[in-house]
Amino acid sequence: MIYKNSIWKGRNMPTNNNVKIKEIAEKLSLSVGTVSIVLNGRGDAMRISKETQERVRTVAQEMNYQPNIFARRLRNAGNGMPERVVGVFWNYLYADEIMSSIYRHL
Repeated sequence: MIYKNSIWKGRNMPTNNNVKIKEIAEKLSLSVGTVSIVLNGRGDAMRISKETQERVRTVAQEMNYQPNIFARRLRNAGNGMPERVVGVFWNYLYADEIMSSIYRHL
């Protein structure tokens, strides 16, 4: 997809082709929460059956599921805005200018 009115003007914006937890949940007819719990290694603590845990892990592997590092950084970030912004923008063009501007205005 080419964006015309953004910092990506005339460039192909990076796409995220990762499998989402929601897609795994739909394929298995499970809730997003159940799939998330299993993929985060908390299935036993939350009393999810071994069979269900194995099904989730098998399908996740078949679908080549990779955790979204940006979402994980946002979830684990402190309450400060700079950490959240870094988690989103660190890999994008002009990130230095954006971060410098944010820090100047804090």
